[in-house]
Amino acid sequence: MALEEPGEEDLKLEVDGYNFLIGDGLEDVYEKFVVDYSDSPLRKGFVVLPERS
Repeated sequence: MALEEPGEEDLKLEVDGYNFLIGDGLEDVYEKFVVDYSDSPLRKGFVVLPERS
């Protein structure tokens, strides 16, 4: 997950008040993404997991 300016070809989505950018072409490879929060001792923060189509 990165903070950057949207590219002209990026897919822009708003879900429950949160804005997401999906890189050009990724929507063709992955049908859906799951955003979760991890609070384990080894990893704290948001995790984005794709599901293959």
